[in-house]
Amino acid sequence: MLQLLALGQKTGCLSVARTGDFGSLYFDRGRIVHAALVNRRDRLGKALVRSGLVDEADVRAALAEQAGEPGTRLGEVLLRRGAIDRASLDRHVRIQIEDAVYTLLAWTDGTFSFEADVHPDPRDRVISLDPGALLLEGARRADELTLITTEVPGSDAVFAGIAAPVDPAELTHDQQRVLPLLDGRRDIAQLADDAGLGEFEVSRALFDLMKRGLARRIGRSAGSDGRNATARLDEHRNLGLAFARAGMLDIAAREFRRVLELRPSDVSARLQLGLLALRERRWADAAAVLGEATALPSASAAVFHALGLARHRLGAHDEAHEAFEEAARRGLAPDPRLAVARASLAAARGDHVGAREWLQAARGADGAPPALAEWHHLAAGAALAAGDHAAAEAALRAGLAAHPDAAPLHACLTALLAALGRHDDAQAHARRAGETDPELPQGQKALGDAAYRAGRLDEAADRYQRAVRLAPSLGAETWVRLGTLALRRGDRPAAVNAWERALSLQPEHPIARGNLESLLRAGAP
Repeated sequence: MLQLLALGQKTGCLSVARTGDFGSLYFDRGRIVHAALVNRRDRLGKALVRSGLVDEADVRAALAEQAGEPGTRLGEVLLRRGAIDRASLDRHVRIQIEDAVYTLLAWTDGTFSFEADVHPDPRDRVISLDPGALLLEGARRADELTLITTEVPGSDAVFAGIAAPVDPAELTHDQQRVLPLLDGRRDIAQLADDAGLGEFEVSRALFDLMKRGLARRIGRSAGSDGRNATARLDEHRNLGLAFARAGMLDIAAREFRRVLELRPSDVSARLQLGLLALRERRWADAAAVLGEATALPSASAAVFHALGLARHRLGAHDEAHEAFEEAARRGLAPDPRLAVARASLAAARGDHVGAREWLQAARGADGAPPALAEWHHLAAGAALAAGDHAAAEAALRAGLAAHPDAAPLHACLTALLAALGRHDDAQAHARRAGETDPELPQGQKALGDAAYRAGRLDEAADRYQRAVRLAPSLGAETWVRLGTLALRRGDRPAAVNAWERALSLQPEHPIARGNLESLLRAGAP
């Protein structure tokens, strides 16, 4: 995979996952520019102290300063304080990135995915590494590790030193650092921490010390069962967040469930499970887990806001309003996305004045709308509610100028243009809606409407069927059309079913009721 990405000069992120581990490799035109491992033990500050580049007091002071500047990287704070020079920092970052790559290359199982045009966090330091050179070194290490693991079987192996005369000059630098630490209690991972080395270097040193008769293996550490519970919680939480960012939602959910197994009252894990369910459009599951979270004493404003989103999607608009209000009472910080969510709920409740107020609240200090396609969609809806078709069209076109691939905007503009009799323009936007998001029910309906007007009835029926499969409660009009098309095919039972579905959504729909009564009087089943 690395060779393919290098030869193809790809830019993006390669995510690699296995049980309990997650790593990311970032590429820029085929070269590795950054690598990261979740829960890696050699954090920058500790590693710099062990290497002698900075002293512990400098790191403590930098960490205290960093705490007041969320989002600032520790390396940047150390640079600013003059505790380290840029060349030394870059050299150490390079070593960390190379070690992360070698660690990933040593994994023999797991899954991977590549997302194009994804870049590292702008705050991360980046370098430029040749994947070919790393592959050669990784292969050499893999061969060496095959031999080493016959005596040093894993990171939980525990070793003790053997008292014997030895000339320090005969030992390598790594062996000199490891030998004094062999107390029969530290495992490989702890030795790596305390010696300031990577686990590969520690394992190699131990292998050679055993051959010299200076070390012996005495067993294994307690492993994960003996680890500090808080550390285990943090590991599972960090893995869950990393998997979620990489789009591996099932694995992310598994990690957050493990957090709950260790701490059933963990509100953050329930919030993350709810957010994952929202991403997967599992509205009922999201509402259930977020509802459990709100019952806990430490439930945050964010939990209530997420619950409001889930209830809104379920059509429980009054309950969604209550959740949003509770989020506001708990001090949810103002944010355009939150205001847009409130506007969407207000529109769904028929409160068009409230929707306009929330849309106005979402604007920036300069009066500009937020960079959210949904804002323009809702602004168009508010204009239509006021009978202003021109303002609605202007809002949609402004939205598409900023978000040309926003399928909901294309679908909404399709419906508006069709209502205004501008069918050619409507069909073009219907096509764009279907192309940009085939899973958008409104887009499939728009394509169905265009086909229906053009007399392509089989295509129209297919599009409408897709739309209602994606969203059975999309609207009565879609079911009315499906009933009409079914009757044209001579399928009276399907027509009856479609019109009954239309009436379940809009009990007084005149066409559905009239067609159904006429068909039943004519003796349809």
